Amino acid sequence: MGSGITELLRSSSNDIWSRILNHSFVIELFNGSLPMNKFNFYVIQDYNYLITLTKCQAIIVSKLEDPQVMRTVLELALADVTTELENYNKLLNRLDLRLEDIIKIKPSPTNTAYMNFLLNTCTLGTPYEGLVAILPCYWTYLEIARYHAERLKANPIDVYRDWARVYLSL
Repeated sequence: MGSGITELLRSSSNDIWSRILNHSFVIELFNGSLPMNKFNFYVIQDYNYLITLTKCQAIIVSKLEDPQVMRTVLELALADVTTELENYNKLLNRLDLRLEDIIKIKPSPTNTAYMNFLLNTCTLGTPYEGLVAILPCYWTYLEIARYHAERLKANPIDVYRDWARVYLSL
């Protein structure tokens, strides 16, 4: 492991990472035993989160001065909007969920608290504080997908496999 700040943060929080990687929801999703109603609930919450993430990225860009950093964040935002949201629109169709219904569903209290934290941090903090606030999502999804890649191969549920494979391509 290197000596960068991310390596230091990662190694100093192994207990948290272990709980994330071994959470029952994650295990069940990757091995295919997660009840579909739980996955549907998650997808609805995550879609709301992705909309908030896009807003946060726009706020961050509006505060940046360095054109190269602006471009990097804009490219990340564009990838999220075009890839993630496009994949979610397809996923909603596969789950027989309609976008117009999804956007009317009130986010859960936990999701609302997290989205408010992100929006507040990005709005009131520096652009770099905003970037640090949104980093865990990308990092965690990538780590989860890599950690459970073998389990995913044997997953009998097509929609779960297809959803998770997106994160293996990061």
